[in-house]
Amino acid sequence: MKSFQERLLKDFDVRQELQKNGRVKKVYVYKGEYASWDASKEELRRYKRLHRNAAILLCAFYVWAALQRIPMNASKVSGFFTLLSLAALVAVIMGVVPFVRSKEKMYVRDLREMKAVILWSTMIYFILQAGNVLAGIVHGVTQGGSLVSALVILAYGISGALALVIFLAQNKLKYKILEKNKTWKQKGQI
Repeated sequence: MKSFQERLLKDFDVRQELQKNGRVKKVYVYKGEYASWDASKEELRRYKRLHRNAAILLCAFYVWAALQRIPMNASKVSGFFTLLSLAALVAVIMGVVPFVRSKEKMYVRDLREMKAVILWSTMIYFILQAGNVLAGIVHGVTQGGSLVSALVILAYGISGALALVIFLAQNKLKYKILEKNKTWKQKGQI
């Protein structure tokens, strides 16, 4: 089994360069493949705006709903789903922010990792929010609910639906493998 360092550096060559002060410096040169999103610049800008805006709204609806002081939010089942949703929400943000800030050309590993984080986290978040909505409906039917309870259930539902929108958009967006980096810095190598 390969170590973490071996897996991390499998696409890099380690070169040693002699510095002006006489010391040897390790230089990591990427030798793997590059990838790019398979969309035009305008289409990619649209996808990034969609991801950014949906993630902001998703967070806003979730935070508003979770901070309401109502009996539904105090129940164990709803609290369970809300707490797990928070962990999934952090993962969604950890996927969407790098996607929105991504450049045209990236390492294949980084692109695949980013896409996987967005797809998995949004689907898990959607499922947890669906559970939260269901728990809220059951709580409202059995315990009675107010208008605020209905709005909280709606906010959780909208938050989950926005996660599904991000999932579907990311699933539709494909990527292409570009070329390998075959240029090495020759100056001062040992």
